[in-house]
Amino acid sequence: MNATESSQPVRRNSPEDAAVQRPVRPTTLRDRASSAMYDHLLWRLQGLLGEDESTAYALGLMGFAAKAGVTTIAANLALRAAEQDWGPVLLIETDWHAPRLASRWGLSPQPGAARLFAGNATLAECVQDGPVAGLHVLPAGSLSRRQQPRVNAGAVREMMAEARVDYRLILVDLPPAERIRQELALARLLDQTLLVVRAESARSNDATRVAQQLRQDGVELAGAILNRHRSYLPNWLRRRM
Repeated sequence: MNATESSQPVRRNSPEDAAVQRPVRPTTLRDRASSAMYDHLLWRLQGLLGEDESTAYALGLMGFAAKAGVTTIAANLALRAAEQDWGPVLLIETDWHAPRLASRWGLSPQPGAARLFAGNATLAECVQDGPVAGLHVLPAGSLSRRQQPRVNAGAVREMMAEARVDYRLILVDLPPAERIRQELALARLLDQTLLVVRAESARSNDATRVAQQLRQDGVELAGAILNRHRSYLPNWLRRRM
């Protein structure tokens, strides 16, 4: 892409470099007691990567509504993929009004995706080392509540074209469906997107309507994740069933 012809390429650190250069940071947004869930999802995604290692598979995660747990799922999925040598893995955060990754992982909040998508920075300038080897993070950056993101569709296309060459797996933490606007320029460029629905927070008809609207907007939906599902059966009864 033209914007990066004079920039430095993304630096790949070896595990030894990471041990020396990176401070000790939490490696999760919450305890991964359910790592098996992320491993199962990765196993299902593995067949989509194909044999061609010269281009990445890009997966978006989008909440049906706010507080569906998308950032937690995306971050832990990226961590597990990097730990299992799926990399290099790139995690992109796009909720610039409520960013979480920079503060949680001790990253610099700026420059971030807000500047990159506006065409005011390059991917090489914005991407940072994640908390584990093989994982790179593009934090959202930040905007005030009164500011609206300025998304340059051309800059987004150039960023994705470059990222598909540099990375094997790209995970994108998208804004909730009810708030996605200009970010559709990025969502349309992804191979597939998973809709994350918090259990007991949405009616099936509403979820179907949102899914249909996203497809009409050009978003390739792969399916849905039901998050925070609770069982009301006592353990002794569930074991007998």
